[in-house]
Amino acid sequence: MKLFENKAEYQAFKRKYEMMGQLEEERLRKVAEDPKALQGFLAFMDDVRAWNFEPEATAKQLDDELSTDIERQKLLVRYPLNDDDED
Repeated sequence: MKLFENKAEYQAFKRKYEMMGQLEEERLRKVAEDPKALQGFLAFMDDVRAWNFEPEATAKQLDDELSTDIERQKLLVRYPLNDDDED
């Protein structure tokens, strides 16, 4: 099965495909800077995680997240942020 008649046709398609990829990356960067879009995405991820496909895997994931939160809090208590240090 031949997709392109010649090399020039393929090169034109390749340029358009790469340009579309660049435009999509730019769009995603703009969306990532929008707090509402990020909040919507995180809410979507919470909804997906709430689906109980594998209860054992979900329980393990929640345990891992809890452990990570505990470790982060321990670290933050150990090394408090000081705004005075920035000067």
